[in-house]
Amino acid sequence: MRLRAAVAFALVASALLAGCAGADQSGTPAEQMTTWVEGTSFGLTVRTMQQDAARAATVVSRGTPAEVRTACGVYLVDVEQANSVLPTPDSQASALLAQAYGSLGAAAHTCYAVPSSSTARATFAKQQASGLASLSEGTARVEAVLGKPLSKVGGNTEGASSAGGATGATP
Repeated sequence: MRLRAAVAFALVASALLAGCAGADQSGTPAEQMTTWVEGTSFGLTVRTMQQDAARAATVVSRGTPAEVRTACGVYLVDVEQANSVLPTPDSQASALLAQAYGSLGAAAHTCYAVPSSSTARATFAKQQASGLASLSEGTARVEAVLGKPLSKVGGNTEGASSAGGATGATP
C-alpha cells in the first residue's frame, strides 16, 4: 500500500515539476507539438501503453503468478517512462495524459495483487479502462493540436492514433 502511494505521488510530482520545462518553446502550437511528439516518440509510447494493457489483461486472466508479476512490472516501468516526458506543449493534452498515466500506473500496481484477490481483479479492470480512455482522449487532443494524425508526423509514430488499440483488447 505504501509503495502504491509513493508511486502515485511520484507520478503526480514529476508531471507538476515538468510543467515548467515546455514553456520556452517557440513556433505555432502545431509546430511545438510536432517537436514534442517527434522528440518523445509519443506514437511509440501510445502503442506501448496499449500493448502493455492488453498483455496485462491477458496474463491477469490466465497467467501464472510469476507471469503476472513480470507483466505488471514491465507495465509499471513503461507507464513511469511515459509519464517522464510530460508535459506536452498543450496544457489540456498534458492533463489528459497525466490522468491516463496515473490510472494506468495504479492499474499496474493493482495488477500485482490480482493472483490472490478477485477484488483486485475488478479494481485493475476499472483502473485500466479509465487509463486507456484518458490515453485515447489525450492522444486525440495531441492530434487536434497537430492538425493531423500521429501517423502523419513521422518518426516513431506510425500506427498510433487516438482510436487505434485503445481498448487494450488486442496485443
